[in-house]
Amino acid sequence: MVIGQKLMRFSAGKPEVRTINDLLLQGSNPVRIGWSNVRQGAEVAVSRISDAGSPELLFRYRIDGVLRPTSGVLSVAIVRDDPPLEARNASAEGLLRLSTLVARGLIQLTLNGRPLGDYASLEKRDISSYLHKGRNTLKVVWSKDFGSSIPSAEIRLTAGEELLARWAGPRLWSLSGTDYVNFWY
Repeated sequence: MVIGQKLMRFSAGKPEVRTINDLLLQGSNPVRIGWSNVRQGAEVAVSRISDAGSPELLFRYRIDGVLRPTSGVLSVAIVRDDPPLEARNASAEGLLRLSTLVARGLIQLTLNGRPLGDYASLEKRDISSYLHKGRNTLKVVWSKDFGSSIPSAEIRLTAGEELLARWAGPRLWSLSGTDYVNFWY
Protein backbone atom coordinates (compact mmCIF):
# COMPACT_ATOMS: atom_id res chain seq x y z
CA MET A 1 0.00 0.00 0.00
CA VAL A 2 1.31 3.47 -0.88
CA ILE A 3 -0.02 6.57 0.89
CA GLY A 4 1.54 9.73 -0.50
CA GLN A 5 5.17 8.67 -0.99
CA LYS A 6 5.24 6.08 1.82
CA LEU A 7 5.31 2.39 0.86
CA MET A 8 3.99 -0.05 3.47
CA ARG A 9 4.26 -3.81 3.03
CA PHE A 10 1.98 -6.32 4.70
CA SER A 11 2.35 -10.08 4.75
CA ALA A 12 -0.33 -12.73 4.58
CA GLY A 13 -1.38 -14.92 7.45
CA LYS A 14 -1.93 -12.44 10.28
CA PRO A 15 -3.76 -9.15 10.75
CA GLU A 16 -1.57 -6.06 11.02
CA VAL A 17 -2.51 -2.67 12.40
CA ARG A 18 -0.43 0.40 11.66
CA THR A 19 -0.85 4.01 12.69
CA ILE A 20 -0.86 6.31 9.66
CA ASN A 21 -1.92 9.61 11.22
CA ASP A 22 1.14 11.38 9.83
CA LEU A 23 0.46 10.04 6.30
CA LEU A 24 -3.24 10.92 5.87
CA LEU A 25 -3.59 14.69 5.56
CA GLN A 26 -6.82 16.65 5.89
CA GLY A 27 -8.73 16.35 2.62
CA SER A 28 -8.32 13.87 -0.22
CA ASN A 29 -5.34 11.49 -0.11
CA PRO A 30 -4.27 9.32 -3.07
CA VAL A 31 -3.75 5.72 -1.97
CA ARG A 32 -2.51 2.84 -4.10
CA ILE A 33 -3.24 -0.72 -3.03
CA GLY A 34 -1.37 -3.56 -4.67
CA TRP A 35 -1.52 -7.28 -3.93
CA SER A 36 -0.20 -10.49 -5.41
CA ASN A 37 -0.88 -14.20 -4.95
CA VAL A 38 -3.77 -13.73 -2.53
CA ARG A 39 -5.35 -17.17 -2.36
CA GLN A 40 -7.59 -16.61 0.66
CA GLY A 41 -9.59 -13.54 1.58
CA ALA A 42 -7.73 -10.36 2.47
CA GLU A 43 -8.88 -6.89 3.46
CA VAL A 44 -7.46 -3.38 3.60
CA ALA A 45 -9.29 -1.08 6.01
CA VAL A 46 -8.47 2.53 6.89
CA SER A 47 -10.23 3.98 9.96
CA ARG A 48 -9.96 7.01 12.19
CA ILE A 49 -10.60 7.04 15.91
CA SER A 50 -13.23 9.57 16.96
CA ASP A 51 -12.85 11.83 19.99
CA ALA A 52 -15.21 9.42 21.77
CA GLY A 53 -12.72 6.62 21.10
CA SER A 54 -14.82 4.69 18.59
CA PRO A 55 -13.52 3.76 15.12
CA GLU A 56 -14.98 5.39 12.02
CA LEU A 57 -14.28 3.50 8.79
CA LEU A 58 -12.93 5.70 5.98
CA PHE A 59 -12.27 2.98 3.39
CA ARG A 60 -12.41 -0.82 3.11
CA TYR A 61 -11.46 -3.08 0.23
CA ARG A 62 -11.86 -6.84 0.31
CA ILE A 63 -9.91 -9.18 -1.95
CA ASP A 64 -11.57 -12.56 -2.31
CA GLY A 65 -9.73 -14.18 -5.21
CA VAL A 66 -13.03 -14.61 -7.09
CA LEU A 67 -14.74 -11.29 -7.78
CA ARG A 68 -11.44 -9.54 -7.18
CA PRO A 69 -8.42 -11.35 -8.63
CA THR A 70 -5.54 -12.90 -6.71
CA SER A 71 -3.21 -10.14 -7.99
CA GLY A 72 -3.96 -6.53 -8.84
CA VAL A 73 -3.47 -2.81 -8.26
CA LEU A 74 -6.11 -0.25 -7.31
CA SER A 75 -5.79 3.53 -6.91
CA VAL A 76 -8.34 5.28 -4.69
CA ALA A 77 -8.87 8.54 -2.81
CA ILE A 78 -9.34 8.38 0.96
CA VAL A 79 -10.70 11.56 2.52
CA ARG A 80 -9.69 12.50 6.04
CA ASP A 81 -12.04 15.11 7.40
CA ASP A 82 -11.68 15.47 11.14
CA PRO A 83 -15.01 16.96 12.24
CA PRO A 84 -15.11 20.53 13.54
CA LEU A 85 -15.36 21.01 17.30
CA GLU A 86 -19.11 21.73 17.24
CA ALA A 87 -19.80 18.48 15.35
CA ARG A 88 -17.65 16.55 17.84
CA ASN A 89 -19.92 17.69 20.65
CA ALA A 90 -23.18 16.81 18.85
CA SER A 91 -25.28 13.93 20.08
CA ALA A 92 -25.21 10.70 18.08
CA GLU A 93 -28.91 10.90 17.24
CA GLY A 94 -28.41 14.24 15.49
CA LEU A 95 -25.54 13.09 13.28
CA LEU A 96 -25.75 13.45 9.55
CA ARG A 97 -24.68 10.05 8.33
CA LEU A 98 -23.55 8.69 4.97
CA SER A 99 -24.06 4.94 4.52
CA THR A 100 -22.73 3.09 1.48
CA LEU A 101 -23.11 -0.49 0.34
CA VAL A 102 -20.99 -1.28 -2.73
CA ALA A 103 -20.33 -4.60 -4.45
CA ARG A 104 -18.34 -5.45 -7.58
CA GLY A 105 -17.02 -1.94 -8.11
CA LEU A 106 -16.05 1.44 -6.72
CA ILE A 107 -17.99 4.64 -6.19
CA GLN A 108 -16.51 8.09 -5.80
CA LEU A 109 -18.68 10.61 -3.95
CA THR A 110 -18.68 14.40 -3.92
CA LEU A 111 -21.12 16.41 -1.81
CA ASN A 112 -21.66 20.08 -2.66
CA GLY A 113 -18.39 20.12 -4.60
CA ARG A 114 -16.33 18.63 -1.74
CA PRO A 115 -14.89 15.13 -2.22
CA LEU A 116 -16.03 12.43 0.21
CA GLY A 117 -13.63 9.85 -1.25
CA ASP A 118 -13.92 6.42 -2.81
CA TYR A 119 -16.02 3.56 -1.43
CA ALA A 120 -15.90 -0.17 -2.15
CA SER A 121 -17.89 -1.82 0.67
CA LEU A 122 -20.32 -1.25 3.52
CA GLU A 123 -19.22 1.97 5.20
CA LYS A 124 -20.75 4.66 7.41
CA ARG A 125 -19.40 8.09 8.28
CA ASP A 126 -20.43 11.46 9.65
CA ILE A 127 -20.86 14.12 6.95
CA SER A 128 -22.17 16.97 9.10
CA SER A 129 -19.56 19.45 7.86
CA TYR A 130 -20.47 18.79 4.19
CA LEU A 131 -24.18 19.67 4.26
CA HIS A 132 -25.71 23.11 4.29
CA LYS A 133 -29.25 24.34 4.72
CA GLY A 134 -31.24 24.29 1.51
CA ARG A 135 -30.40 22.40 -1.67
CA ASN A 136 -27.49 19.92 -1.61
CA THR A 137 -26.03 17.93 -4.50
CA LEU A 138 -24.45 14.48 -4.24
CA LYS A 139 -22.34 13.45 -7.23
CA VAL A 140 -21.90 9.68 -7.69
CA VAL A 141 -19.23 8.34 -10.04
CA TRP A 142 -19.08 4.57 -10.35
CA SER A 143 -16.56 2.31 -12.03
CA LYS A 144 -15.71 -1.35 -12.27
CA ASP A 145 -12.61 -2.41 -10.38
CA PHE A 146 -12.20 -5.93 -11.89
CA GLY A 147 -14.25 -8.32 -14.00
CA SER A 148 -17.16 -7.62 -16.30
CA SER A 149 -20.24 -7.74 -14.05
CA ILE A 150 -22.14 -4.49 -13.48
CA PRO A 151 -21.30 -2.87 -10.10
CA SER A 152 -24.08 -2.56 -7.54
CA ALA A 153 -24.41 0.11 -4.87
CA GLU A 154 -26.77 1.88 -2.52
CA ILE A 155 -26.14 5.19 -0.79
CA ARG A 156 -28.21 6.70 2.01
CA LEU A 157 -27.89 10.10 3.67
CA THR A 158 -29.70 10.37 7.00
CA ALA A 159 -30.20 12.93 9.75
CA GLY A 160 -30.87 10.83 12.82
CA GLU A 161 -33.74 8.57 11.70
CA GLU A 162 -34.82 10.84 8.80
CA LEU A 163 -33.83 9.77 5.28
CA LEU A 164 -32.54 12.84 3.39
CA ALA A 165 -31.51 11.15 0.14
CA ARG A 166 -31.10 7.71 -1.37
CA TRP A 167 -29.32 6.56 -4.49
CA ALA A 168 -29.96 2.96 -5.48
CA GLY A 169 -27.85 0.46 -7.37
CA PRO A 170 -30.44 -0.47 -10.02
CA ARG A 171 -29.51 2.86 -11.62
CA LEU A 172 -26.16 1.32 -12.60
CA TRP A 173 -26.65 0.45 -16.24
CA SER A 174 -23.01 0.38 -17.34
CA LEU A 175 -19.52 -0.46 -16.02
CA SER A 176 -18.86 3.23 -15.34
CA GLY A 177 -20.78 6.48 -15.24
CA THR A 178 -21.87 9.57 -13.31
CA ASP A 179 -25.16 10.51 -11.68
CA TYR A 180 -26.42 13.34 -9.43
CA VAL A 181 -28.86 13.40 -6.53
CA ASN A 182 -30.31 16.73 -5.40
CA PHE A 183 -31.97 16.95 -2.00
CA TRP A 184 -33.03 19.53 0.59
CA TYR A 185 -31.77 19.76 4.15
